Amino acid sequence: MSKVGRWFAERREDRIRENFSKHASLVYKTVEQLEKLIGLWIDKEEFSQAFFEKIKNYEKDADNVRRELLTMLAESSVESDVKVYLARIARQADYIADWSLESARVLQILKEYKISNNLRSVVKNMMAKIKDTVGVSEKALHAMFRDLHEALDLCDKVERFEEDVDELYQRARIACIKECIDMPAIVSILLLSLLNSLENIADTCENTSDNIREYVVRRA
Repeated sequence: MSKVGRWFAERREDRIRENFSKHASLVYKTVEQLEKLIGLWIDKEEFSQAFFEKIKNYEKDADNVRRELLTMLAESSVESDVKVYLARIARQADYIADWSLESARVLQILKEYKISNNLRSVVKNMMAKIKDTVGVSEKALHAMFRDLHEALDLCDKVERFEEDVDELYQRARIACIKECIDMPAIVSILLLSLLNSLENIADTCENTSDNIREYVVRRA
């Protein structure tokens, strides 16, 4: 390959790394807005349409960046199997934003119904730990192009955080047993759907970290 050809190839790979970072940041911002939305609902029994719109916009922006990233991967000179690993990572990371938007949509329906202080506390703690899990996932996505060992350490941390979310999810389900007795069936179903959507955010972080591990092993 000529010097000019190598320059263009390197520039394209730099842009791929930049887009991965941009996508990871947008995914985190989606979750960040979700935490604000849930926090307001729990603390003040209010639903913020402004936060909801930000979640929708960040999720859409992340999806657009992912599509652009896949196009860039298809056109790059990166090895074919590495392209597959990177495409999987981008898809899994995008699911984090997808589940965040789904959680917000369920909450939009539940906003008029009150839940007990106990369940509110569990959901708030669960959301805080989910945000931490996504934050570590974002760092892992940045690190996989910079320091493979750091990326692996961060993936291990994601897994530990996800286990913490699982414990809080279990506590929330137990609280729901008492909560749902006096609720209409459809509201109970939606409340459980909200909890499932939140838990899926953390699960998807773990799936993303697993895909990052595969990429790191390939590049090591």
